[in-house]
Amino acid sequence: MDQAAALVREIDAARSTGSGLFGNLWQGSSSDWDRLAGYVSYIVRYRALALNRGLAADASRAAERERPDVSQIRTLVAAGQGLREQLAVLRTLVAWPTGYFEASPISEIGTRARDLAANTRKAPAWAAFEASRQRAVATIGR
Repeated sequence: MDQAAALVREIDAARSTGSGLFGNLWQGSSSDWDRLAGYVSYIVRYRALALNRGLAADASRAAERERPDVSQIRTLVAAGQGLREQLAVLRTLVAWPTGYFEASPISEIGTRARDLAANTRKAPAWAAFEASRQRAVATIGR
C-alpha cells in the first residue's frame, strides 16, 4: 500500500511536466489514462502527417486546441465539392471521359477552363471532330 501511495504522490508531483505535455487533460493521479493515451496517439499521427505534408505552424496551433475552429476548413471542403460538381457538368458537356481532372492540380484545371472560355469560337469545329471521332470509334471491331 505504501508503494501505491508513493506512486500517487510522485504522479501528483509531476503536475508541471504533466500539464506541459497534456494541457487540461492532465489531472495528476486522477487523470483519465485512456484519454491521455488517445491524446498521445493523436499527436503521433498528427506529427507524421505534418512532416509528410509540410503543414504550416498555423495548422499546429489549430491542432493544439481541444476544439479548434474548423469553419474555414468546412467552407473550403464545401467549395471543393461544388467545384467537383461543376467539373462533372463541364466534363459531360464537352464529352471528356469519366474521371477527367480527378488527379489534376487545381492550377491545371484553371488553365483548361480559361482555355475553353477563350476559344468558344472553335466549339463548332470541335463538335464536328468529336462526332467524327465517335463514329470512327463505333466502327472499330465491326
